[in-house]
Amino acid sequence: MELLQGELKQRFTFLHLLGRGASSLVFRVQNVVLQRHEALKVLLRESAEHAARFRREAQLVATLDHPSIATIYDFGENAGFLWYSMQLVEGPSLAQFLEANGPLEPRLVVQLALPLLDALEYAHGAGIVHRDVKPANIMSPLQKG
Repeated sequence: MELLQGELKQRFTFLHLLGRGASSLVFRVQNVVLQRHEALKVLLRESAEHAARFRREAQLVATLDHPSIATIYDFGENAGFLWYSMQLVEGPSLAQFLEANGPLEPRLVVQLALPLLDALEYAHGAGIVHRDVKPANIMSPLQKG
């Protein structure tokens, strides 16, 4: 990962790891040129199938424009790693919110479900199926109380 950080130092300052998936890492980065924080997703697996899926994911999601879907800003390949930068969404994931606060009250389920279902319907309408919908992959707009 140090090799990739060195390759991208003119574009991004790596701040810290946000999360780890089965085949990728997500970092909080500072975009050096635009002076904003972004999320940078980096593919770890190097098979041709994983690379093609990752590239297709970035291209498809970049076509979407929805308030509940993170915007893709850029895509690249450096030091043998595929990556894309995207809008950084602040706050806890739904998994973190549930862990800290317990089960959701019915009004919070509705508050969360409506924008989530709207985003999924929008993506499905564009021919995109999210293959990993789970609490850890949903950023929670919920507030305790």
